[in-house]
Amino acid sequence: MDLRGYRQAVIHATKWLISQQQKDGAFVPADQGLATCHKVPYALALMGEEERAARLCGWIVEHLMDGEGDFSKLYPRVGFMERYHVYPNAWLVAGAQKLGLFSLSWPAAGFLVALQHPKSGGFLTAGPSASLKDEQDLLSTASAGLACLYHGASDAALRAGEFLTWLLEAQPRGNVLFTSARYPEKVVTDGFPEADDFHYVLHMGRPAQFYAPAAMASLFLTKLGDALGSEDYITAARFYLDFIEGGGDDRYTSIRSGFLGWAAAELYTVTGGQNYLRVATTVADNLMKQQLENGSWLQGSMSADLESDVIDGTAEHIIVLKGITKALTLGQ
Repeated sequence: MDLRGYRQAVIHATKWLISQQQKDGAFVPADQGLATCHKVPYALALMGEEERAARLCGWIVEHLMDGEGDFSKLYPRVGFMERYHVYPNAWLVAGAQKLGLFSLSWPAAGFLVALQHPKSGGFLTAGPSASLKDEQDLLSTASAGLACLYHGASDAALRAGEFLTWLLEAQPRGNVLFTSARYPEKVVTDGFPEADDFHYVLHMGRPAQFYAPAAMASLFLTKLGDALGSEDYITAARFYLDFIEGGGDDRYTSIRSGFLGWAAAELYTVTGGQNYLRVATTVADNLMKQQLENGSWLQGSMSADLESDVIDGTAEHIIVLKGITKALTLGQ
């Protein structure tokens, strides 16, 4: 457990990240909108760069945020942001809330909560274009639930937790984890193109999978369970993480592994489980190996071969390594 090394990696990454900020507060490529900037306010807030984060948020309000609290005013969504409408919005809510920029977080949180299904508690994958009969998914609900915790929207966070625990209970068999559902409570197990399997199913023993949704679910449920003193949510968090543990050999080294390390670190803090400590440090050690000499990372969990991947990946790994370091320090 190299806590000093993790801290140094985060500081090195932050220096690179702030060197990329433009005079108007934006980060390049600005025309890729949310794909470039959605995690950056949170990362800068963690590292004490509140003024730089506030400048970016001012740019976001001017160029991205519309009158409803969404973020697609001037630039279209690209990459994974097209599919997962809620995900980048959730990060901006959490980041702005940490910064105390309520003129951004308040309307954005209102828009976000409006995308929660009134019956299931899941968040609509496609965002405002979806009907109540359309899909809710693991990644959208976990990220939005975490944002609701930051914002103090406790009822919405609880209902998100209920959806994630229900999704576990409704799984049809044990060797796969399906990550989407439709109301009334039906897990989506078929009817999607084979090419979209990546977004719908996590398979035991298969490499090159989308580990981030289950990891985010574990992270959110751990924080929710800790807040409520609820063993049920902690048990669900364990299950999601343990399922990833049954994944491919790249589960600790993939570009989509970061949130697994953070979730494991939080579970270690809450439970003291030594396996969670091992997972967290293994992921963190691999992230350090993947860091470039200039302090950046080429990709993050939502990378889609875009120019914006390096900004997003670097911001994500600052968040992840900072979260791992904090959790492991508290767990000692």
